Amino acid sequence: MLHSTDPEMFDLCQRECERQRNCIELVASENIFSESVIEAVSSSYYNRYSEDHVGLSSNSSEILENICQRRALEAFQLSPEDWGVDVRPYGGSVANFEVYTSLVGYGGKILGLAFVDGGHTTHGHVSHTGEKISASSIYFDSLAYFTHHRNHTIDYEELEKKAVSFHPKLIIAGASAHPRKLDYGQFRKIATKVGAILMADMAHISGLIATGMHPSPFEYADVVTTTTHKTLRSGRGALIFYRKRRLVDGVEVATDYEKKIRKAVYPAVQGGAQYCNIAGIAVGLRECTTPAFKKYIQQVVSNAKHLAKCLKDEYAYTIITGGTDTHLFLIDLRMLGLDGERVYPLLVDVGINLDAWTMPGQSYKNLAGGIRIGTPAVTTRGFGLKEMDQIAAFLHAGLTLALEVAQSAASVSMKDFEIALSKNQSVQTKIAHLRAQVAAFASSFPISLRMDN
Repeated sequence: MLHSTDPEMFDLCQRECERQRNCIELVASENIFSESVIEAVSSSYYNRYSEDHVGLSSNSSEILENICQRRALEAFQLSPEDWGVDVRPYGGSVANFEVYTSLVGYGGKILGLAFVDGGHTTHGHVSHTGEKISASSIYFDSLAYFTHHRNHTIDYEELEKKAVSFHPKLIIAGASAHPRKLDYGQFRKIATKVGAILMADMAHISGLIATGMHPSPFEYADVVTTTTHKTLRSGRGALIFYRKRRLVDGVEVATDYEKKIRKAVYPAVQGGAQYCNIAGIAVGLRECTTPAFKKYIQQVVSNAKHLAKCLKDEYAYTIITGGTDTHLFLIDLRMLGLDGERVYPLLVDVGINLDAWTMPGQSYKNLAGGIRIGTPAVTTRGFGLKEMDQIAAFLHAGLTLALEVAQSAASVSMKDFEIALSKNQSVQTKIAHLRAQVAAFASSFPISLRMDN
């Protein structure tokens, strides 16, 4: 149908499909969804619109929400007596803002991991010039905690000192580029000491938590947010989990989180729920409780560990923290005279898709000292440890070409790098050869996923 009604868009969609088939997808936030999830997202629920719960048990959109809520609790083995969940947030950034809006309030204090050390922009990000560029810093009084300068793990001692002096209303336990397991017990201890709400943002690691491959925050946190399309591999959207009861001065009392969060989701922040996405989330949540999904997540982590080790041991790259416990890791390129900004376009050109990223402890003068690598999407396509060895070789080849260009450039500026790249015909020939190798390798693996075989 699309090819005849809108040839331009059909061609664009076809080219994107070819790009995905021929590239190695190492963006930690991306994944490939099952045919069932895609079918649910493309279902007639795409035509439904409703702003708030209507309270009718026979209403199909409310039935859908109830199913999705039940499956979300089941996926993380939560009792409906102890936990509730809102499944309507459009995305992780929106979900986090809704928690702050409901439980912190305008101008309230939040404490989150610094973006330069692996935190997310929604955790209170402020630029190196002091400019408040994230809604979490514009509308709330935010302060950052950091990682250790030596090993780049969370500095809980420093976190506690900042919490005591800052006295935040809410502390965020979570990251978008931290490769090690989080100690939620430590976060809980600090939050209790200063009387703060503890919010865990498990957007990146929710699939690991659901399968027991990472410690769960639910024993310690008051609120937990997550996106649904990363390691959880569900339809696009987000979830807000909230405690129905919590301890206050040793006494268990009911919370008002549900009422406040529900009001923040609608009408404070959002309009109509995207029921087609909720349908896809519900399908994905059911899939993540299967033995096949657990096996998949185990392979995701194994692939990440193996790839990091190979790049470190075989090719002598600097891996932040020396490795990973999760689905992602960081390569620090600064000691090679490179950075993520210059490396990124060359690697994407050869078909290796990843992120330029800040490195823990780095100067704000260079906001992408390296690259972030994740294994969820390639693992979905069936890549195993043997394929990680090949990916490491491809990465090394691409980084070697980037270094060759950088050494011939007039300066370290992106403009001079691009000029040097365009003029170096030898490198251009090598890039074309590497691109062909990557495409031949990647295209032999499927980009569609069936969960019924």
